[in-house]
Amino acid sequence: TGPEAGQEAGYAVQVYSFQDKTRAAKALENLRSNGYKAFLVVSDLGEKGAWYRVRVGGIADEKEAQAMLEKVRKNYKSGFIVKPKV
Repeated sequence: TGPEAGQEAGYAVQVYSFQDKTRAAKALENLRSNGYKAFLVVSDLGEKGAWYRVRVGGIADEKEAQAMLEKVRKNYKSGFIVKPKV
């Protein structure tokens, strides 16, 4: 598991998760075109296959992450906070 755009540091908001890389790429571009610091994380789940997780990152703390989640949900109707790995 690793980010393709290198923005894994800090908190993130996961907006989408697809098995289809093309759909993930379109969602990623849509978020970026709307001003979000979006990136893609590829997770290999073994028998379940690869999942392409579209996230908005570069978030310093939990309070900022909550504010970003609310903003994302207004526009995209989904999302949850991903805490940094310690």
